[in-house]
Formats: sequence, C-alpha cells, structure tokens
Amino acid sequence: MKKEPSFITFASRKGGAGKTAFTVPTAGILHNCRKYNVAVVDCDPPRHSIGSAEKRKKHSMTNLM
Repeated sequence: MKKEPSFITFASRKGGAGKTAFTVPTAGILHNCRKYNVAVVDCDPPRHSIGSAEKRKKHSMTNLM
C-alpha cells in the first residue's frame, strides 16, 4: 500500500509569530523520533529564518571545538 505524503504548514503574516520556533523542532521530532522522511521549505523570502538558524548553529558549533 503506497502512502501519500502529508503536509504540515506553520503560517502567519506577522513576523515573530514563532513559525521557525515550531517548524525546526517539529521536523526534528518527526525525523529523529518517528523516522519519517522530512523536507522543510522556508517560504519567507525577506528573512529565510531556517537557513539563518542553521548557519548560526554551525558557526556556534565551530566555536565550541
């Protein structure tokens, strides 16, 4: 039986509503704990919050080593 993909969206026109704060841990839980294949798409062209968060995380991890 073929499974259909599911889509989860966190959306708000207001900045600072917590879209990234909900998206990143939700994707992590679905992938790491539930073993789902996950794709995250950041559709916030002025900010690209998820990409910026990943760069900050890599930078901070490099500084710790």
